[in-house]
Amino acid sequence: MKKIYTGIWLLISLAFFASSHASAQNPDIAIGQWREHIPFNIVIGVTEVGETVYAASQYGIFTYSKTDGEVNLLTRIGGLSDYEISGIKAEKSIGIVLVAYSNSNIDLILPDQTIINLPDIKRKNIIGGKRINDILFADGHAYLSCEFGIVVIDLSKREVSDTYYIGQNGQNTNVNSLAFNGSQMLAATDSGMYIANYNDPNIFNYTAWVRETNLAQPTANYTSVTSLNGKFYAVKTNTAFSLDSVLEYNSGIWSSAFNDNYEGGRIDSYNNFLLYRNDFKVSALDASKNEIYSVNVNMYYNPNIRNGFVDDHGVFWVADKNNGLIRFSSAPYDLQKIAPNGPR
Repeated sequence: MKKIYTGIWLLISLAFFASSHASAQNPDIAIGQWREHIPFNIVIGVTEVGETVYAASQYGIFTYSKTDGEVNLLTRIGGLSDYEISGIKAEKSIGIVLVAYSNSNIDLILPDQTIINLPDIKRKNIIGGKRINDILFADGHAYLSCEFGIVVIDLSKREVSDTYYIGQNGQNTNVNSLAFNGSQMLAATDSGMYIANYNDPNIFNYTAWVRETNLAQPTANYTSVTSLNGKFYAVKTNTAFSLDSVLEYNSGIWSSAFNDNYEGGRIDSYNNFLLYRNDFKVSALDASKNEIYSVNVNMYYNPNIRNGFVDDHGVFWVADKNNGLIRFSSAPYDLQKIAPNGPR
């Protein structure tokens, strides 16, 4: 009988210890406070400022320190202005991170972590959609590719400075992506590509934007554009086949950059690499289109690759919509999944 009592007392003690440990990991919430339960494994975008990586899930951001692995959370309760993030990108030379939301709201995260809200597009009465499709930084400004045109943000003044309606006769047109090669801007739309001289004082006017006609399909759907070493690159969808075309623009001539036999193609550039993503991988290519780094769906379980970039240390940081933030180093080989605790 004494052994039975001793066993019961041991079980009670263990249960009390487990309860105390759980309380320490999840401290009680004071009256009037909230605890967020955010699925941080659903990462839709990734960017960096210095040694800090910003990973955006749909409902919050977490940062990862490259130096010590520290993870910090940034959510609606913690300072963000809205929910459901649709895009994130950093102007790393001045340390500003731009966050776009599905309702077209915008946050600027400054180097001191101050958050400036720019709700101009969200509040603007526009016929049709207002979605922010892409973000481009150039000459101290952020250029937002939107469903109705282009919105310009002056980063030094922290304000919207202009709106370009580049469709025919100044009508709204869905701009999927923008690129800047140092002298010209290229806009990819659902019905072709338009080019303008960056220093044209009338660039805000649709007459400054000329449709690119030196193409096999000048009115096709072009989903993304970028620039590297003065050359433009573009991705065109192909409705007849399950593949996308990647084109290169050099000295006024468009030609095939490389062949891709899959759908979901998007192109970008960062750190002197072309960044190409399709439904199965994300790759970093040099100016000669040689694949230098790549993360693909065969490298880990249950992948859903969205985008990524290669940093100055040769580490590939990938946004994955199932696994969170992926850190991949090829020399030596190391692949890590990083995601704060949350519902899955």
